[in-house]
Amino acid sequence: MRLFALLCALLYASNTYASAADSSSYEAIAARLQPDGLVNIQGQNNLLPVQVVDAARPDRGGNEIFSLYCSVCHATGAAGAPKFGCASAWKKRTVKSATELLQHVKNGFHFMPAKGTCLDCSEGELEDAMHYMINHSKKDDASCQKPA
Repeated sequence: MRLFALLCALLYASNTYASAADSSSYEAIAARLQPDGLVNIQGQNNLLPVQVVDAARPDRGGNEIFSLYCSVCHATGAAGAPKFGCASAWKKRTVKSATELLQHVKNGFHFMPAKGTCLDCSEGELEDAMHYMINHSKKDDASCQKPA
């Protein structure tokens, strides 16, 4: 009796697998897995997926982006990141243009990853976070001193 039940289960499973394996099922699955947008680069035969930013989500402020992403390194100065609030740490960076600094934020710089790991941040949010950190780094205190 158990052998008969096992054979029936195997037969049922093989029929189910065969019906799911037809090409229309694979095409339907592939269609569902397509990205929301594609970019066609002229002269190339491939399409690159586009990162979709939720247009319905309002922009977050610089302080929110800093708290969620930037503070991981900039609160402590980890990996050589200029420490938040410390004018001396930001001095050599603020002589650069805002455009150049924003390029560093977007593309990464030294140990900083691109967009500071905020992959869903808009360019405006990244710029707000950059200005937030610079504008709040006006003086040095004891926490800004490097250990001897």
